[in-house]
Amino acid sequence: MEGGQTLDKPGDFKTITIKINGKVSPIKEEHNQTPKKNEENDIPVIGKSSLHAVEKATEQETAAAQEAQEEDEFEWILPEIEDDDELKEYTIVTQSKAKKGKGYKGKGSALKGPRKKGVLPSILLSIFLAVLLGGSLGILMLKMVISDSASEPSTGAITEEAPSEEPAETGQASIELPSITGYMVQAGVFSTPENAEGEAQTMAAKGVPTKVIGIENNSYIYVGLADNLEDAKLLKTQVQSKGIETFAKEVAFGGATLSGLQESEKSILELASPLYQLLTEIITTASLSNSISSDRLDSLNGQLEQWNGMKAAENEQVKQIKTELDEASENIKSYAEKSEAKLLINAQQHLLNFLGVYNQLK
Repeated sequence: MEGGQTLDKPGDFKTITIKINGKVSPIKEEHNQTPKKNEENDIPVIGKSSLHAVEKATEQETAAAQEAQEEDEFEWILPEIEDDDELKEYTIVTQSKAKKGKGYKGKGSALKGPRKKGVLPSILLSIFLAVLLGGSLGILMLKMVISDSASEPSTGAITEEAPSEEPAETGQASIELPSITGYMVQAGVFSTPENAEGEAQTMAAKGVPTKVIGIENNSYIYVGLADNLEDAKLLKTQVQSKGIETFAKEVAFGGATLSGLQESEKSILELASPLYQLLTEIITTASLSNSISSDRLDSLNGQLEQWNGMKAAENEQVKQIKTELDEASENIKSYAEKSEAKLLINAQQHLLNFLGVYNQLK
């Protein structure tokens, strides 16, 4: 037809394609209808079915757009979370591409955001409280230690405690001690040791050797000794010249059996009695003649060679016996060189001390 187009190929209008929310929705045209021509203008007229399809597609697109907008504006309601340990993360994915750049924050994201922000402050707060509590306890303990140190009295220089001495081993040796006969110058006898000691100090102040020895139930004061009774009587006269009433007598000391001794202690006790006898003889002669013979000194030096070679004793009484005889020997040797009367008095004092210990040996 001139002045218009002829639709020679109805197949060109088979399908109308419309995209709804990104999906293709084809609309097929009915082929059994032939487009009508406007007789006046020779323009083909689309049938009612085609118009109806177009209108329907338009309505669907409009409705889809409204649904997408409603979905964007829909308020999500999530279930309450009872246990933090079972909290699950919900991600809301929207179908609207127009708001993808902005991002959607529903209640699910609102829960996720604050929880991430609250973890770090909680950890920092816990660390701060722990440091604060630890520092407070440390300061308190330091104050307690300082106060305790200040309360302790100052003792000056620190001295190391001496190690405790181990008890001496008990020996296997035993000895039967003979009694020693002494010819004594006696100044008094008392029933109580206290009275005897008081009187002995008064006598010692007058320059005489004194010793209180307990025999049985009495305490005797001795102010001299000799190697025989006759010489003891002569010495008694010398003491009386100092205002002390005396008399001479024979006395037996000691005579016990000892056991549990070391061999060295047994040897000391065996040599003690002969050495005492020799020392008493030398002192008596020196007190009456004011001299010591050379042969007596040689005899003393001979005994002292063996005596001085004795090993130190552990038993206190045996140790004291050796000490007293050592001191008496030294004073006699010094008197042989210096001839001082005081040295003889000191020698007699050590022999009296020896008799007091020997008498107590058990």
